[in-house]
Amino acid sequence: MIHASGDTYEGEWLNDMAHGVGIYKFTDGALYDGEWKNDDKHGTGTEYWPDGSKYTGTYLNGVKHGEGIFTWADKSEYRGQFY
Repeated sequence: MIHASGDTYEGEWLNDMAHGVGIYKFTDGALYDGEWKNDDKHGTGTEYWPDGSKYTGTYLNGVKHGEGIFTWADKSEYRGQFY
């Protein structure tokens, strides 16, 4: 589905909301591949940014939360808890 903003979502739906597993492509070049609940990143997933940075871990209501790995474009990384 293409949103008015130009973002696209390919995945599972529930009550016209992203819910389940899917890939969301943002118009700025960012991408999220993972679990959704009621249109929010929720569960496990990986988010990629245009600069080459990446986060793999868990989300709660759209926010990085719990165990994860954030890798910056220069390949340095943080492994640990996000709140």
